[in-house]
Amino acid sequence: GAAGRLKPTFGNLADWLFPSAGTAWLPLRFLLFSLLYTLTGPTAWIYHLASLLLYCVVCCQVYLLAHRLLAWDGYSTGSQPWKLERGNFWPMLGAAIFAACPLNVEALAWISAVKDLMYACCWLGFVLSIVGHDGFRLKGNNRALILLLLALAAKPAAIVLPLLAAGLIVMGPYRVRRDEIPWKIKFFFQIW
Repeated sequence: GAAGRLKPTFGNLADWLFPSAGTAWLPLRFLLFSLLYTLTGPTAWIYHLASLLLYCVVCCQVYLLAHRLLAWDGYSTGSQPWKLERGNFWPMLGAAIFAACPLNVEALAWISAVKDLMYACCWLGFVLSIVGHDGFRLKGNNRALILLLLALAAKPAAIVLPLLAAGLIVMGPYRVRRDEIPWKIKFFFQIW
């Protein structure tokens, strides 16, 4: 049955990495489910706990991203995002609204939606790894590449992340001069 697909065997690993036609490619979700099933069996609470932990990580990432984006815009955010300072109010409010939004909480409620939480966690990690306080960190950023690959393993929609990075480079507050933009990115935006 379905529990047999969660056991960590070579056959199941092959099915997760190379699914049959008509099956979604979600190896990270199957890996998490397999790990949780191996640790606790088919008890539902551990799956909900994993979703809750992922949701907390995503909300913290939203707070950090709001903090960095407001700092980019010249808003006087607190110098240290982990301190409760007056300047950290707006990023914290943005993260609280994100955490309470019913559309986001829906991904927390359904165990099968853990792929969305893993995708959001990797997606936001990717954005945070390239968006620094003082500009972009692109060259030699292995963390961004790993997070991109993990996001792809969580949900195939992550294929848009390189386009997001290119958009941030071209239109972000720390714009790269036109002569510094690689020709491939220029070509893409000219034909688009």
